[in-house]
Amino acid sequence: DDLTLAVPVAVSIAFISLLETLLAARLVDDKKCEDLCTFFYDENGELIPPAGAEGDAPPADVPTETILSLAAGNGLSVLAGGFGGCGLVPQTILNLNSGGGGQIATGAYAASMVLFALVIAPLVGQISNPAIAGIMVQVSLETIQWQPTFDTVKSAFENKEGAIIRLGVLVITTLLCYYVDFAVGITTGVVLDLIAQGKIGGMASRA
Repeated sequence: DDLTLAVPVAVSIAFISLLETLLAARLVDDKKCEDLCTFFYDENGELIPPAGAEGDAPPADVPTETILSLAAGNGLSVLAGGFGGCGLVPQTILNLNSGGGGQIATGAYAASMVLFALVIAPLVGQISNPAIAGIMVQVSLETIQWQPTFDTVKSAFENKEGAIIRLGVLVITTLLCYYVDFAVGITTGVVLDLIAQGKIGGMASRA
């Protein structure tokens, strides 16, 4: 049955898309020193409202608006005969490293995608597989957070408090992503990190 085959795969892809979109948003927060997609918790595990929030909460926070926009865009794409997409960590990092990060950069990216799809697609199709592989390798190297990874390993060797746990989370997440799939690996990594930070189990602390 086609539906039986399609639904589990679709749910898995949608879940990975949500996670990667929110992870990309967190990267923007880190790079721009903002807290738009970063949540903080008090000692009771309750979500701390954004700074300056008064009275009733806004109708939707930035992560919620991001996901709703993603869903709407994917829905329109399907109606037009296209396929779904999501916020991508590699492209986000390259955009930030190139000086982007605002609405102009986002609009330029969207316009470039339309241009590639409608005009330059035949030329893009002529790019050889080795060249594409080389581009993807370079993008992956730009994506890896080398300094935080090095700091985690160094702290573990120096036997700093909590460093072994952080290194364990890093290794487990990497292995699961490689040997199982991204959905399992990323979800497990996020849950383990929340447990390590005390945000699960009633011991939440400010991130």
